[in-house]
Amino acid sequence: VCFNLIIQDFMRARQVYKSCLNIIPHKSFTFSKIWIMFAEFEIRQKDISSARKILGNAVGKCPTEKLYRSYIGLETDFREFKRARILYEKFIEFCPTACVPWIKYAEMETLIGNVDRSRALYELAVSQENLNMPEFLWKSYIDFAISLGDYELVRDIYERLLVRTIHSKVWISFAQFEAGTEDQDCLERARSVFRRANDTLKQAEEIEQRIHLVKTWKDFEDQYGEKDTLEEVK
Repeated sequence: VCFNLIIQDFMRARQVYKSCLNIIPHKSFTFSKIWIMFAEFEIRQKDISSARKILGNAVGKCPTEKLYRSYIGLETDFREFKRARILYEKFIEFCPTACVPWIKYAEMETLIGNVDRSRALYELAVSQENLNMPEFLWKSYIDFAISLGDYELVRDIYERLLVRTIHSKVWISFAQFEAGTEDQDCLERARSVFRRANDTLKQAEEIEQRIHLVKTWKDFEDQYGEKDTLEEVK
């Protein structure tokens, strides 16, 4: 294929790609890279329709995450968001426990100004069971809410996340968010989160996580606290 491309024999290169794909037993296994290279070849020839057909055939015969990402990337590059939306729906049906498609889908909707749709996607996503990287999904949802300036939504997300996990990193992130809101009561709200976290981790006997939490809390008080609040974390 490379040789044919070098000598500008595009018809021959196209036939080589097709022959290559014809001999691969796609029901047993496939090579996503071949499909993607073929589609990229057609894009360079400015034949977007053929590139779509190639990737559509690929995800129809032998869907993989890599193929879906490539096909969606093609549509978003050409700002064909309706097509991309359909592909994201199929991508999520293909691997509903994968967090990345959910996140990328919501991010696309945010990018094009469909904030309500983004929020609905995040809500649907966090309700799924057995997600492969839930921490990334929840963080993405929190970042989304912060970007909107919807601090009540941010707090709601943190509270729901803390029902699922009491990890010190979540508590610390929550406290740091409160401290960063920079209003009159932000430091006291952050302090309240630290206190709740300390009590929860103490009750759960999570010694190492509690040590981590208290150290962060002490750093916070060293920067913002007064004598009585500093005494609380000694």
